[in-house]
Amino acid sequence: MRDGWYINENEEKLVHSMVFPDNHKLKEKLKGIKQVPEVLISVPVTTIHKFACKSWRYMDAYNKGLEGRTAEWAVSKYKSHHRLPDNIERIMDDLDNL
Repeated sequence: MRDGWYINENEEKLVHSMVFPDNHKLKEKLKGIKQVPEVLISVPVTTIHKFACKSWRYMDAYNKGLEGRTAEWAVSKYKSHHRLPDNIERIMDDLDNL
């Protein structure tokens, strides 16, 4: 697994290891992995399903060439569907020409 990073308050990029170091009792194990089962139990399956479907629609929108607010609009417009229509680009062009 790759190391993570973040920008601190001084706008410096700091690298953060995602595994415990060799001198730790949990050496070479992933950090945070113990909390995963607890967190998954605390979230309803319906919430996970909704998040997965919405993420899939965003990926579909980006794959079809939509960006930013256009992708956001298409995802909300077609939220009852599992994907965006194949002709979404034409639909967006027609809306722009109104």
